[in-house]
Amino acid sequence: MTSLNNTASVTLVFTDPDVLLHEWNTRLALLFIPLDVLFVLTTLLGFFGNMVVFIVYRFCMKGKINDRFFIPLLAIMDAFVCLVGPIISLILSIRPVTFYGDAICKMSIFVFRVMLNSSVLLMLVIAIQRFRKVCRPFGKKYDLKRCKIDAGISISTAIVMAIPQLVFFGEIPIRETIQNITVVGYRCGLRTEESELMNITIYYYQVLCFVVVVAILIALIVMYSCVGQKIYIQTKRVENSRASSMTSGSESDCQPTYSPANSCNGGPRLQIPERKTPTSESDLSTRQNLMSPKGSRRSRGSCSCPTSPTSPTGSMSKPQFKQKRARSVSRRYTILFMGISIFFVVSYLPTLLANMFSKEMWDAPSFWINNSDEQKQMYTYLFFTYFINHIANPFFYGFFDSSFRRMIVKSCRCRCLEYRFGK
Repeated sequence: MTSLNNTASVTLVFTDPDVLLHEWNTRLALLFIPLDVLFVLTTLLGFFGNMVVFIVYRFCMKGKINDRFFIPLLAIMDAFVCLVGPIISLILSIRPVTFYGDAICKMSIFVFRVMLNSSVLLMLVIAIQRFRKVCRPFGKKYDLKRCKIDAGISISTAIVMAIPQLVFFGEIPIRETIQNITVVGYRCGLRTEESELMNITIYYYQVLCFVVVVAILIALIVMYSCVGQKIYIQTKRVENSRASSMTSGSESDCQPTYSPANSCNGGPRLQIPERKTPTSESDLSTRQNLMSPKGSRRSRGSCSCPTSPTSPTGSMSKPQFKQKRARSVSRRYTILFMGISIFFVVSYLPTLLANMFSKEMWDAPSFWINNSDEQKQMYTYLFFTYFINHIANPFFYGFFDSSFRRMIVKSCRCRCLEYRFGK
C-alpha cells in the first residue's frame, strides 16, 4: 500500500503543470545563452559608447554645428535602443515562457520602438541633407532651423508609428502539450491569437513597417550612390587641376619676364624666377650675363630698384581658406554618414530576410510552438542582427573623425566635462 502511494506521488510530481512549465522554460532559456552574452555586450558597448559620442559632440565640440547637428541626436537614440532593447530581449530570453507583467511589456516595447524608429528616420533625414548639400549645392540652404524641424518631424513620426504597439503587444499566453498535459506559459509578445480582427490588423501593420524599412534602405542606397559618385568626380577634378597647375608652374619657371613696375632709370627690368632645382655654375653665369649684359652692375654705378615680395603659388586669402576648410569638413562628415548608412543597410538585411522567410514572427506565440529548437536559434540570431548597427556608430566616429579622437584624448586630460555639467 505504501509503495502505491509513493508511485502516485512521484507521478504527481512529474506531471505537475508548474514543474513542466519550469522545465520547458529552462530548456528554451538554455538555447539562447550565447545570445544573452551578446545582449549584455550590446548594452555595455552600445549604451556607453553612444553616450560618449553624445557628450563629446554636444558639450565639447565648438564652432558651427550644421554638419554635426544630427550626431548627438542620433547617438542618444542609439544609446537608448542599446539600453532598452537588449534588456527587454535578455529578460525574454531568460524567461521565454514565464514573463509576467502586461504594463511593463507595453511600455518597454513602446519606448524601444520610438527610439528605434527615430534612429532609422534620422538616418533618412541625414541622407537627404547630405544629398542636397553635395548634389544640389545651389538649392535652398539646409540651415540649422531646417535641421531642427526635420528632427522634430522624425521623432513625431516615430512616436505615431509606435503607438499601435501599445495595443498589439502585451502579456500573451503560450500553450504547449507536454506529457499529455496542456502547459500554459506567458511572455511579452503580439496578441495575434486574441481575435481574428486583431490578427489581421497586426499582419497588415507588420507588412506596412516592412515596406517602410525597405523603402528607407532603397532611398539610402540611391542617395548615397549619387553622393559617392559626386565626391569621386570632384576628387578627380581637383587632382587633375592640381596636376595641370604643377605642370604649368614648372614651365613658367624657365621663362624670364619683364616687369615695368620694377624699373631702373625708367627702363624695364628683366626678372628671372627662382629655379626649384639646384643651379649649376653655367646657369649662374648665364643669369649674371642676363642681369648685366655690359658688365658688372657696380661698374656702371649704383642703382637701387625696389623689389616687391611675391606670394607663393597656390596662396589664398583668409576667406578662401575658410571656405575651402568648410568644404573639407562637410565632405568628411558626408563620408562618415555614408559609412554609417552602408553598415546600417548591411546589418538590417538579415533581419529583413528572417522576417521574409520565417513563417511566424519572433514576437508571435506560434513561433515558440511550431518551430524546432534549431529554427528558433537561427531565426532569433537573424532577428537581432540590427543591434550591431547601433553599437557600431561610435567606432565610425572614432575612425573617420579626427576631431572626435582628439577631443576624447583631451577630455581625458582636462576638466571639460566637469565644467560643462557645473561640477
